[in-house]
Amino acid sequence: MKFFLPLLFLLFVSTNFSLAANLNGYAWSGNIGWISFNGTSVDDATGDLKGYAWSEHIGWIKLNPKGPYPTSPHFSSRIIAPNKIVKGWARACAGAANADCSGGANSNAGGWDGWINFSGPNYSVNETGDAVSGCYLSGYAWGAGNVGWIKFSNDYSKGRVSLNSCVEGGNEDAGVVEPSPPPINSGPIDCLFAAFPERLIPPKTTSRLTWSCSNANGYSCNISPVVGKAEPAFGGSLLVVPSSTTNYKFSCANNSGGFIERSATVTVIKSIICETIPYFPGCN
Repeated sequence: MKFFLPLLFLLFVSTNFSLAANLNGYAWSGNIGWISFNGTSVDDATGDLKGYAWSEHIGWIKLNPKGPYPTSPHFSSRIIAPNKIVKGWARACAGAANADCSGGANSNAGGWDGWINFSGPNYSVNETGDAVSGCYLSGYAWGAGNVGWIKFSNDYSKGRVSLNSCVEGGNEDAGVVEPSPPPINSGPIDCLFAAFPERLIPPKTTSRLTWSCSNANGYSCNISPVVGKAEPAFGGSLLVVPSSTTNYKFSCANNSGGFIERSATVTVIKSIICETIPYFPGCN
């Protein structure tokens, strides 16, 4: 009888303790390379992703940043039941004004604000798998500006972010307290356009152009020289292979006379090896 109360207490604790599934592994960004999710977690009760992912190129990426968030949904990254789609926002802290990964855009980041969206009109990240074969994240997230597309793969050789236990996911409406932003077309179009890397030295011959536009409905966008149409207008990325230093221009226009233009230069530097081996890759 003297063991009854301690056992009852332990039972109470075990039934009210919020468990967490640990995330491990890597996702891939064509702009910034591998992103480590080792040490991050998912709250089993709410589905909220928590902690910091790491990129050697841009630093910490917070999975549960504070708002206000750029657009809907107005919460940080969360696995949503029953379809286990990941919705919400993460944030690269290098793009935030404050050291705790909050506030507006970092004034030293060229207008980049660091926000990363896990789902959109034509992309998403999902929890996939089962308790027998294991669960992992699969699909694409979008981080405008420096980050671009982030790929979550189910292939270990290409990087995989796995969960040590599957989670059911939470409620999409839980904890949503952020006010709705103005309608998407409440102001003029605004775009970010960048190239990464900005300098090419053979044998590296490719750079990735990325763009992200707000209030882009009704606009048609193009990249010159050579590249052509930039679709979708709200954001995307593509590879270019300039043979010499090239200034790429990104321009958008609509039927009402709206127009915007941005530019990004990719500098091609001939390696010293080209002086001795002219036929080396990238030496033209």
